[in-house]
Amino acid sequence: MSEIRIGIPIISGKEWMGGVVYVEQLVKAISSASRNVKTFLIVTNETLHSFNLHKQFVSLLTGVIFMGEVTKEVQYQIKNFIYCKNIDELFNAIDFYFPSFVPLPDKCFAAWIPDFQHKYLPDLFSSKMIAERDQMFSNLAKLSKIVVLSSKEVEKDFRTFYPDSQAITRVLHFHSLPTEDWYTLEPQHVQRKYNLPDNFIICCNQFWKHKNHELLFTAIARLKETGQNINLVCTGVKTDYRFQHYFSHLENIIKKNNIQDSIYILGHIPRVDQIQLIRRSKFLIQPSLFEGWSTVVEDARTLGKPILLSDLPVNHEQSPKYGVYFKRNDLNDLINKIAYLANNSKSGPDIESEKIAKIEALKLIKDYAETFQDIANEAIKLHSNNNKSNDIPSISSNESIEVHIHTEEHPLVSIITPSFNQRNFISETIQSVLQQDYSKIEHIIIDGGSTDGTVELLKEFRQKDTRFHFISESDRGQSHAINKGLKIANGEIIGWLNSDDTYLPGAVGKAVEAFRNNPNWGTVYGNAYITDEMNRVIRPYPTEKVDVNSLFHSCSISQPAAFIRKNLFQLLQGVNEDLQFCMDYDLWIRIAKTGHQLGYINEFLANSRWHQSSKTGSHLVDIGFPEIIKTSLKHFGSVSKVWINHFLEHYWSQGVFWYLNLFKKFNIIGNTPKLKSSNRYTDLWVPPHFRVTINVDQTMPLNNLILKGNNLSFHQLNYGIYVDGQLIENHTVKHGPFLLDIPINSNYTECIIEVISKENIIPSNLSNSLDNRSLSFLVEEILPLSVQENKFYEEFQKGPKNIVQWVNENL
Repeated sequence: MSEIRIGIPIISGKEWMGGVVYVEQLVKAISSASRNVKTFLIVTNETLHSFNLHKQFVSLLTGVIFMGEVTKEVQYQIKNFIYCKNIDELFNAIDFYFPSFVPLPDKCFAAWIPDFQHKYLPDLFSSKMIAERDQMFSNLAKLSKIVVLSSKEVEKDFRTFYPDSQAITRVLHFHSLPTEDWYTLEPQHVQRKYNLPDNFIICCNQFWKHKNHELLFTAIARLKETGQNINLVCTGVKTDYRFQHYFSHLENIIKKNNIQDSIYILGHIPRVDQIQLIRRSKFLIQPSLFEGWSTVVEDARTLGKPILLSDLPVNHEQSPKYGVYFKRNDLNDLINKIAYLANNSKSGPDIESEKIAKIEALKLIKDYAETFQDIANEAIKLHSNNNKSNDIPSISSNESIEVHIHTEEHPLVSIITPSFNQRNFISETIQSVLQQDYSKIEHIIIDGGSTDGTVELLKEFRQKDTRFHFISESDRGQSHAINKGLKIANGEIIGWLNSDDTYLPGAVGKAVEAFRNNPNWGTVYGNAYITDEMNRVIRPYPTEKVDVNSLFHSCSISQPAAFIRKNLFQLLQGVNEDLQFCMDYDLWIRIAKTGHQLGYINEFLANSRWHQSSKTGSHLVDIGFPEIIKTSLKHFGSVSKVWINHFLEHYWSQGVFWYLNLFKKFNIIGNTPKLKSSNRYTDLWVPPHFRVTINVDQTMPLNNLILKGNNLSFHQLNYGIYVDGQLIENHTVKHGPFLLDIPINSNYTECIIEVISKENIIPSNLSNSLDNRSLSFLVEEILPLSVQENKFYEEFQKGPKNIVQWVNENL
């Protein structure tokens, strides 16, 4: 490849630091990743005042070109430069000029349009500014051979506003290239330099109106009112050239809301300091109402830092690794997301995340530089072919390319399979992965130390296919195994396939295509079949499109038919290891709550095998339902009647005691009476003087106590029942099981019930037993009930339909 010379002009100064950073990132990317390229910074008399802002990366350039009148100030500011008298001389020194805001007739250049903010937020611009921007962009559309846009969103706008333009459009996503000191300096030193508290979040935006500081400050104020004091650090130039008094307006908001002790405004600070404060912060926040492609978001990506950002389409396209989105005009959503991240983020730096982010950043920079060089070569070729003609070839908009999308054309997909003693099924699972028609797959088995011959099978597969890997060692269960797999996965997309489930042919390819076509989707899921032990179809899984509201009522995603972007999975720190059954349900809710879309495709992707030894087959009720309740309460504060009635109707045989004890544990019916203590033994036997203490909330008084017991020792058992020391009745039960319903009328917050029997046995007197206890009978259940619970108890006995109707009418 022949050497090319690129001229990069100074395009802005302190009034728009984004332009300075754009040039800096471009120069760094070219210098680090491009070959056979010489770069020159172009300075004119009009841009000389901004040269100082670019000095920090001049050493990366081949040289500086000054075009214009050489004055003493020029000679003072620029020690060494190449002089060009005019633009013709300039293009004798360079082959390609970028970025340009004005057409350069008969010259080899590419235009750059950062965004069309004035079209979407016209109230932020004067009529003169709007006219000037319209004229500038119209000229570029008419007279440029190539127009570079920073995102697909801006490219789409360009084609909408200038449908007749014959310019070729190219999307160039810029990315941040870190220097070594980004990761090695001590951020605490910079924190102390600016006298900042230990725990803070940071917003790195100029104080321009569309950056939405007003909403952010209001959110901080509302959080403070609720007792949540969030320290917010703000960097950036304090002047908005369109609204001279806007910063004063923001200062008034701070004073009015009495949050002076929560907001730390630093103004424009050196970029190296800004980077260290980002590292030290708990998370970044980007509340902007409009962006073309955000430098701050790229900084968060490069540092592996969580960032809360507005739900602009371009922010979804930019898709930072640890991004959480809020509705950009929704104060309550912003408040909730700040509180969520504040409680789930730690002050930095996170060294491990930074190491990974640095590696990923270098790859993005390579893509950025290579695509820029492709654009430069394309422009040079077009100019060479047409330098005798002013005709511009007609290129349809669908020929445009983009530099870096979050999902590559053929990304690596990592399939994680947790396994323990699944020899009977795991071969079929593995084959369903490795036989996919999409070949760019790695399959990772995390085995928990199987002893049934599974490991020997895994070794055979590892020898046959280099895409297959496994670890076999003890772990803390399925959720822990999934998270272990996530840490070593190399793919951009993650599939999680249990060791008895299988993919259908073409599943992975369909998921990749869906991600590629929908860059704002965090998860792709399709349909699945429920199959039996022989993998024969029983019925389709009831799959539907979901959002956070529908997830309150049901889980309509079959886990093996779902695929997740790895960066999102990592942002959420994997699955919840406290859960062993519904960790997938919890994951879908967390994804939905962070604003990442769960995308549905109407394709069958997987089989979910239900059999006696599977978790779904054997523990759906005893483990699954309690975890569903726990998860619903955690995320929504209550449990949907849909969930409750599903289990009552289909698993009524669990029995009324099981359900009422479960509902008591989670206060489903309210703060009902609870068993505080009893002198029942662990083997369920009770002494002749059996004593029970009940805690009672006066809003739900104790109505009755039910004892389910068994008289194993006596033909007839005689006893008296006492409530708070008062005898309320004498009773007799025959040999065998019995159910005792004790009515109670007590106004105390603690109620004591005693059952004193006349008969007793001492096991050691009857046999060779060493048990010297004095025993009376067995008590299997101790169930204190409120009025509402007693109604539940009565209706439950009548059957599933009756109890479901009661729940619908009373809960």
